[in-house]
Amino acid sequence: MSTPDIGAEEARREINRLYWESSETVEQLLATLGIGRRALYAALRPVPAGSSCPTCGERLVFSNRTHRALGRALCSGCGAEVAVQADAPGAADPVGEAARPEPLPVEPAPSARARPRARLSAVPPRRVAAVAASAALGVALGVLVARRVRR
Repeated sequence: MSTPDIGAEEARREINRLYWESSETVEQLLATLGIGRRALYAALRPVPAGSSCPTCGERLVFSNRTHRALGRALCSGCGAEVAVQADAPGAADPVGEAARPEPLPVEPAPSARARPRARLSAVPPRRVAAVAASAALGVALGVLVARRVRR
């Protein structure tokens, strides 16, 4: 079992603190931190929106400052986009203590296009093989029956 890189975790916390709690632009943050855009976005963690999804009951999060300002939260469970109260302009801590960056137990939900793929990857390979074999057998029987009917 490997030990976590404490320096990397501290850097991630600092990046999140600066991103979520400052009004600096992303370009200013990149210059201040001396990192690239890809590294910044890879280090960011969503912040809780302070409410639950009306569809599945999981926690709502803001994935970026723009979504937080617009009041567009994402469900960490089903991936639904939910309208919540938007930030008040100029407020020191517009969404309250609940929006402070914290590690989430799950990553944000994958896009709608990726969700079926994730569900399929959870199916045991033997079951996939059995379903595929059954489908192939069904096609073969269908072809045989169609040939007999034509004669």
